[in-house]
Amino acid sequence: MAYQPKSYRKFLAGTLTATMATAAFAVIVPQQVVDAEDTNFTDVESGNFGFEEILRGVERGIITGYSDNTYRPQQTINRGQVANLIVRALGLTYDGELTSTGFDDVSMSSPYAEAAAILRAEGIMVGSNNGTIFNPSAPISRQQMASVLVRAFDIEGIDEDVVISDIDLVVDAHKSNVKTLVSQGISFTDDNTFRPLDDVTRAQFAIFLDRVLAYTWTESFGIEGIEAINNTTVNVYFEEPIEEAPAAMFAFDNELEVLDTAIEDDGYTVVLTTSEQVTDESYTLLINEARTNQVIIGHEEAEPTPEPEPGTIEEVVYALQEAYEQDDEVAFLEALTKINEYDEDAFEDSQVFPDYIASYLDAYDGEDTIEDLAAFVYWVNIETALIAVEAANEETIIGALSTLDLVTPEEYRLIVISTSTERIYEAISELDFESEDILDQIEEIVTRIGVDELINDLHEAAEEDEDQVVGSLVISQLHQLRTTTEAFDAEIILPYKGDEYAAALRDENYLTDTVDEIVEMLIDVNDGETFPEIEVTIDDIGNYNYVEEELTLSGMISPYEIEWEMSVTPNVVDEDGDPVPGGVAIGSEYSDDGSFVSTIDLSDVEESGDYYIEFSDLWYDEEFLEIPFSFYVEPRAINELENSEDAALEHFNWLIHDAEELGVDAEGYDALDDEQRQDVFEQVIWERPLDGYETVNDIVEAFNDAIEDQQS
Repeated sequence: MAYQPKSYRKFLAGTLTATMATAAFAVIVPQQVVDAEDTNFTDVESGNFGFEEILRGVERGIITGYSDNTYRPQQTINRGQVANLIVRALGLTYDGELTSTGFDDVSMSSPYAEAAAILRAEGIMVGSNNGTIFNPSAPISRQQMASVLVRAFDIEGIDEDVVISDIDLVVDAHKSNVKTLVSQGISFTDDNTFRPLDDVTRAQFAIFLDRVLAYTWTESFGIEGIEAINNTTVNVYFEEPIEEAPAAMFAFDNELEVLDTAIEDDGYTVVLTTSEQVTDESYTLLINEARTNQVIIGHEEAEPTPEPEPGTIEEVVYALQEAYEQDDEVAFLEALTKINEYDEDAFEDSQVFPDYIASYLDAYDGEDTIEDLAAFVYWVNIETALIAVEAANEETIIGALSTLDLVTPEEYRLIVISTSTERIYEAISELDFESEDILDQIEEIVTRIGVDELINDLHEAAEEDEDQVVGSLVISQLHQLRTTTEAFDAEIILPYKGDEYAAALRDENYLTDTVDEIVEMLIDVNDGETFPEIEVTIDDIGNYNYVEEELTLSGMISPYEIEWEMSVTPNVVDEDGDPVPGGVAIGSEYSDDGSFVSTIDLSDVEESGDYYIEFSDLWYDEEFLEIPFSFYVEPRAINELENSEDAALEHFNWLIHDAEELGVDAEGYDALDDEQRQDVFEQVIWERPLDGYETVNDIVEAFNDAIEDQQS
C-alpha cells in the first residue's frame, strides 16, 4: 500500500472481530511452514535456532537474506536491516519520489533509504543528534529493539506486574517498552532476565518479529484466550460476539486438524472440534492462515461420553460398546439383539444370529448408528457364512449353503436341493472365495443345479405308473418348481390339466428342459383356458368353544362345478397378515353343492386380540376372503381356575373392563354394593358348569344372571 503517515498502525482498531473478515494488510498471507525442511539459505537448516521463524519471514516476503544465499543468523543485525524488515512487515512503500531520507548518514543510494525515511516520519526510528544521524550499520540493542517494535506495531502492555530481574539495567526511555514486550510474551527467558544491553542477532530479530506479527493478528481478531477442554475440544474466546466461524478459518500447526466449529450461545466463544491431540504437544492457533500467539498444550483427557437417556437407542448402543470393552459375549449379543428389534426395517437383511456372537465381537469397530450397525451385522453374517461354505465338506455343504441363503437379501436366492449334494459340492469347491463376486458365483451354481434337479423330478413324476395318480404328482411338482424359482405365477397351472401336462412332458415334440420351455408348454396345453374366478362366502362364524377348544365356520365355495377336488384352507393371521402362533386349522368338510364347514383350534394361542381368518386355495396364491374375529384367553383361564381367588379376580375383572363390547350389564354391576359384587364374583367363578363355560356368551349370560339375582 502507499505510504500514509500514522495510518498503517490503525488497522488494529478495525472491526475484524465481528465478522472475521480478511484485513487489507500485508501480513495477512503468512504461510504455515512449520513442517518445511529447506529455507534455500545455505546456512539455515531445520533444527537451527530460529529456523521456523526465519522461514515464515521468507514466505511472507519480509526476509530476503544475502545475494550469496545466506542469512547469517548469528550475525548482529544492524539498524538499517531492522528498518527494512519492519517496513516490509507493515507493507509500507513511499508514494512518490523520495528526495531526502532526512538523515545525514543515509544517502539516497542506500539500501535503507526508503525504510529510514518512512520510520523517521512515523517517529519509530528517529535517530540521534536531533534526528540527523541514523547509524544504519550500527547494531541494535535489545532495549532499543523493544521500543522500535512497540512503536511500530502499537503493542499495548498488560496491566500487571512483570518480573524482569535486570530491569535496572534498562534506561528510562526504553523501560516501559521492555515491560510491554515481556508482558505480551514477545520476549522471555528462563531466568527472567532481559539483557537489555546485548546486541540482537539476525536470528533473534526474526524470532521477535514473528512473535510481534502473531501478537498483531491475535489483537486484530480480538482473541482474548484459548483453552484445551479435552483432547478433541478447544475453546477460543473473543472480545466481541462472533457471527460466523467456519471450520476452514481455523487451523493448528503440528498436524492437529480442526474438524468442526460451533459458536456458543453467548457469541463470545467458538468451540473447535479437533483431531486427537498428543498429550503435552504444543499447538499454535492460526486464523485465516495467519499465525496467532495463542498456544495450547495437548490435553490428556478424552471428551467424556455423556450418559444416554434411559429408554433410547443411544442407551442400547452405549450398552453394546460397554459389553465390547468388557469382552462380554452375553451382554454384547443382548444389546445387539435389542438394536435389531428397535428398528427391524433397518435390519431387514441383517438378522442377528446368536451362533455368530464370537464373529460379531471380533469384528466390531465402534459402529454406533442403526444404519452402520445393520451394515456391520450384514457384513459379519455374509463373511461368517462364506467361511462355513468354503470349509464345508460334502456332508455339510447343504447346511452351509442354507445358512448363506438365510443371511443374504431376499433378492439373492439359493435353490438348494439336497439330492444334488455331490454336484453342488464339486462345483463350489472349485471357486475362488477371494473373488469380489463370490456370492454371484455361488448363486449361479446352486440355482442352476437346483433347477436342474427340480425339472428332473418333474419329468420323473410324469412317467406313467399304474399305482400313482400321475396328474396330481405333476401338478404338485409344477407348484414346487414355481414356488422355488418364482419364475412364473400360480394361475398358469390348471389343476384339472395334470394328466395333459404329464403327457406333454413325455412328448418328445415338447422341449421341457428349462423353466422357460416348461412355461411355454403350460401355455400351449392350457389353450387359452385360465384359472377360474372363485368366490368364498361365510354364512356363519360361531363362538369359540373353550371346552372343545375349537372355532367353527360354515360357508360356500362357488363355482363348485370344477374338474378337480377343490378345497379352501382357513389360516389364522394377525392384522399384519402374519400367522398367529397356536392357530391351527383342523380341517374342513365339503358337500356337493360347495358348502363347507371348517374347524380351527386356538388352544395354543396365548394372547387375546383381534385376529383374522384368511381363506386361500391349496394351488392358488390369492387370498379369497378375510374374516375378522376377536379372541379372548380369559374364558380358558376361568375354566382352568381352581382355588386361587386372586387369579380368579384378575380374570373376572376382564368382564368389567370389556363390558360394553361383551354385552355385560356394567351399570347394574356398578349399582351393587361390595358384598353383592363379591356374591356375583363367586357365583360366576365358583359355580361355573362342571366342564366349564363353552363360549364367551355363556360367561356373559352367567354374569348378567348373577347381577339380576342380587338386584332381586
